[in-house]
Amino acid sequence: MIWAIAAISGMLFQSVRAACQKTLNQALPTDVVNGIRYLFGAPWIAGALTLCWFNDALPAVTPLFFVYCAGAAGSQIIGTHCLVVLMAKQFSLGITYANTQPLLTVLLGLIFFQEPIAWVSSIAIGIGVLGVLILSKSPHNTQYWSGLGMGVFSGACFSLTSLWVRQATLQLNTAPLISSLATLGTVVGLQTVCFGGWLVYRYRSRLIQQIRQHWRVCSAIGATSIAGSSCWFLGFTLTHPAYVQTVAQLELIVSLGITRFYFKESLKASDMIGMGLILLGILGLLWL
Repeated sequence: MIWAIAAISGMLFQSVRAACQKTLNQALPTDVVNGIRYLFGAPWIAGALTLCWFNDALPAVTPLFFVYCAGAAGSQIIGTHCLVVLMAKQFSLGITYANTQPLLTVLLGLIFFQEPIAWVSSIAIGIGVLGVLILSKSPHNTQYWSGLGMGVFSGACFSLTSLWVRQATLQLNTAPLISSLATLGTVVGLQTVCFGGWLVYRYRSRLIQQIRQHWRVCSAIGATSIAGSSCWFLGFTLTHPAYVQTVAQLELIVSLGITRFYFKESLKASDMIGMGLILLGILGLLWL
């Protein structure tokens, strides 16, 4: 169950990164906050790839590998931007909608990549997603509907990212850890060049000044982003991404604690039911 350990580790790193992004979003524009994870994460992954290169561990790549990496890079940028915008309105709402992605991953994986999963696993994933929906705000709440489209779209982007990452790693004939690192390095490299170039073009000298003022938070975002992504990519390499994302729904329980005690946001009485269903779905998936 290495993939499950990777999923839980990635979830913990992502929870910290998301909290840092919400804090930074109060001082910097959304697109700058979105790009920080790539700009400050690139040096970490570059160091890991350099170490692999010195040990002759980097695999040969194919053109199709780069196509999948480009798709993953673009969809993750778009999904992260939508999630940051949504979390700026309400932290818990953004996390809730983004965690509907396991069900979206099953559907998109079946449609585009012909990757079916067992029906009993689908039931476990469905139970977890039901718990996510219960944790969301009431449909009578205007904010629920205003964020619904962006939240589901964000989840779909992350679903496509995970599926493209898995397809990219499967192109490499090497150990799962090396293939996931090589894929992550390629994806982050593309994101840094494209999105970093856009930020430099748009903000020019102001970008350096803004980052200098908040370099500690930026560094934390970069480090936790790469650590979390490394875990995600390893999990996607080892098994169907929907399984990894279902286990990672534990993030909702962590985010509820962050929401209540750090951001001082109120929680619903139905939170315990939602968390129970999430745990039931995860345990069912691991047991199966």
